[in-house]
Amino acid sequence: MKTMLTQTQALARFLWKFIIGEDITLAVGVVLGLVAVALLHYGRVASWWALPIVWIIALSVSLRRATRKTGI
Repeated sequence: MKTMLTQTQALARFLWKFIIGEDITLAVGVVLGLVAVALLHYGRVASWWALPIVWIIALSVSLRRATRKTGI
């Protein structure tokens, strides 16, 4: 039982680092993009363009925050 708990904790830590990483902005951007695609698809609108746009915005915000912290 203890081994299963440790493996579950290790998997949870891996998923957190893999999905969230050091910057939650990109993870939130991807989630918002997926929600936008789902809502547009539900409304019967072509939604292929929504995720790349949201991702580019999230990446821009993330890079802007990172460069301010480092002073580049």
